[in-house]
This record gives sequence, structure tokens and C-alpha cells, in this order.
Amino acid sequence: MKWKALGTAVLVVGASAGVLSVPFLSNALSQPSPPKVIRGASDPDRADWQPNARVNPKKPVQVIFVNNFGEPFRYTLMGHTDARELKKGMTAKLGKVPLPAYVAVNPVRDKINIRYKVSVRDNIVTLEVKPAKGQGQRALEIDAKGEIYAY
Repeated sequence: MKWKALGTAVLVVGASAGVLSVPFLSNALSQPSPPKVIRGASDPDRADWQPNARVNPKKPVQVIFVNNFGEPFRYTLMGHTDARELKKGMTAKLGKVPLPAYVAVNPVRDKINIRYKVSVRDNIVTLEVKPAKGQGQRALEIDAKGEIYAY
């Protein structure tokens, strides 16, 4: 009991003097933990933190959706467009996409998984939407540096 009271007194005195140092705790907090590598859903050899593709952020960016899914899906450029529906076998285009851009893509029917195949040519991002076996994707991000991620 004496030791507990003494330890509390040292903490109170040290804190009030502005000299509170807990070296074993501060060293443990400053050590970064190693990154956890999670394999990407669109390519089993790509981790989620690696981009699928890149665009030149200094040039205009467009996104083309190709519905090879077999069912309709909805897409929206978050903060810029309302949800739009794309029927099976159809294509659609978003022009002048501001960066960073976040695009949500969801099947019209719930509990169905989709997967993206992302490709870029002449700063045009083609997003081919296909059925997914297992975990699917629901969002596409093009960051301010032009790196493209599918989640």
C-alpha cells in the first residue's frame, strides 16, 4: 500500500512540475508497427496499398464504365453527380473528372459482388465491371497524384 501511494505521489508531483517521463511507455509508443500486407481483390499479387494504374494529374481525366456484369449497376462520382444506372452490356462516360475523385459502383440488386478491371490509355480510365467470385469491390479512387485504387 505504501508503494502505491508513493508511486501516485511521484506521478502527481512530476506532472505538476511539468516533468512527467515514462521512458518504457514512450519508447513503446514511438516504435512503428510493420505494415500489414493485404492482397488486393483485383490482382492476387497486388497489395491494396499499391495502385492499380495511374493517370497524369496535370491533364484532364475521364472515366468510362463498361458493364460486363450481366446485371445493371449504379455509379456516382461522389460529391459531383447523382447515382446513375448502367444496364448490362452498356457503356457510360464521366468527363472532366476532378482529382481527387471517389467513384462508388454498386449492383442494383443487393448481395451481389462485382470486381473491376482497370486500364488507362491517354488519361482515359476504363473501368470494366465484372461478376466477382468471393469478395467484391465497391469504390474506385483516383488520388491527387493520379494513382488509381480499387476497393
